Amino acid sequence: MSARDADLDVRDDLVVYPRVVPVIAAAPLTRQVLGDRVRRQSLFADPSRLAGVREYIPGDSLRRVHWGASARSGTLQVRRDEPTGGRRLWVIVDVETAPEDRWWAAGDTDAQETVVMVAASLATWAMNAGVAVGISANGRSAGSSGDMSIPCGTHPRHQTRILDGLARLRPWPSRLLREAMVLASPLWPTDATVILVTCMPSEAKREALARACCRGQSAFIVNCAVGVPKPNSRREMLETEPEPGPITPPAAQFSSIRSVRAWNLDQPEVSWDVRDCVRID
Repeated sequence: MSARDADLDVRDDLVVYPRVVPVIAAAPLTRQVLGDRVRRQSLFADPSRLAGVREYIPGDSLRRVHWGASARSGTLQVRRDEPTGGRRLWVIVDVETAPEDRWWAAGDTDAQETVVMVAASLATWAMNAGVAVGISANGRSAGSSGDMSIPCGTHPRHQTRILDGLARLRPWPSRLLREAMVLASPLWPTDATVILVTCMPSEAKREALARACCRGQSAFIVNCAVGVPKPNSRREMLETEPEPGPITPPAAQFSSIRSVRAWNLDQPEVSWDVRDCVRID
């Protein structure tokens, strides 16, 4: 017997999912951002809105069999439709970290990681509440030739799909965010909540988002930029920095070292700004 050594060229991919931080959501925020129709169950389903598939259970109608998914999995799969009146959330990830005249430049990777973290946390929070979530970006995932775009869904594996897409997102934009929103807006469900997560907010992006939300969607912007300015008015300060008193649970809270500010496009004068955590009240 003899011993031999051999070198084998074996490569494995390591995908690091973005950090997901807990979100504490009170009823007022749930109604404001996700609507007041969030339900885990509904008596009726909307057959025009496919939420995913599940394994066939004896008694299911054969008309609900998803033949394409059944062929791919090797077992019978049936459609899972969205409940009638169910809410949907669409998260837009802005990869830009430079001014629009240099939108193509790769910039602050720390800011990009914060944007991805907030987007992943919002998506996870909403899906845990039974909300169908979709996501898009003005950037491409590794191994993909097109912009990242994942349609709304509620399947248990959908959350993994979103986190995987965010983990593979390249650190440079593929196009201007305004152009990406125009291309992606047909995918946004009617009356959905659309949240833009960005570290480079601008009036042009705000106007583009408002124009894109033309089918009953409500829109919000979350600014993950460093050095968010302090409130400009006493009213704003009272709304964002309450005087010391009994501690009450925040509407939504993200553990973060960065400040985040959010604007409701319908009420641009209302904003939220905290120093030690990310909060959307």
